Amino acid sequence: EIIDTHCKKSKYFYASIVKLKQEKTYMEQVWENTLQTENTDFNKVYRHKIKLVKENKLAETHFKILHGILPCCVNLKKWRISDCDKCSICNGVENISHLIYECIYANCIWEKISDLIGLNICLEDVIFGERLNDEVNFIVSLITFIIYKDWLILSLEKKCRTGHMNINLLISELKHRNNVYKNVNCMKKYVHAIEYIINQL
Repeated sequence: EIIDTHCKKSKYFYASIVKLKQEKTYMEQVWENTLQTENTDFNKVYRHKIKLVKENKLAETHFKILHGILPCCVNLKKWRISDCDKCSICNGVENISHLIYECIYANCIWEKISDLIGLNICLEDVIFGERLNDEVNFIVSLITFIIYKDWLILSLEKKCRTGHMNINLLISELKHRNNVYKNVNCMKKYVHAIEYIINQL
């Protein structure tokens, strides 16, 4: 449809920009379809999962998740870096959801974390985190990053994940990051919660 904008005032253009901003992006629609949700407040999601996360690596990882550009077998095949889009553990299609949550390799970790915090962490919590408070959201983002980092390191070394994730590796990574957080004022509020998880694993 061709619109004559010659006689349009600034209010028309402002309203058009606001309307465009309110429309969901392609990946926002993909995630809502994947998670079978609707009316997601994506401004809130971006705020809690990216903007308010004070550790850059965690924020960067979740930015890539939400925009569908986190490396995984499906994306590596799409980018013509790899010929295989299958998970090395269960032979399922390894998309982002599978890599960070659905595969038994990751899911056994989420079951343990869910038991420890007394809340069943689902894929929607990992991706959106709308119902989680700040502390739990940070823990979920941290665990997500550790699961992804483990996959990434093995991939760079041309190795594959096997069986279940090593709990000692998870504990070691949590201890390392917690030691850093103890010396960063804006991160100190998470130290106690992380220590609790470390002691219970």
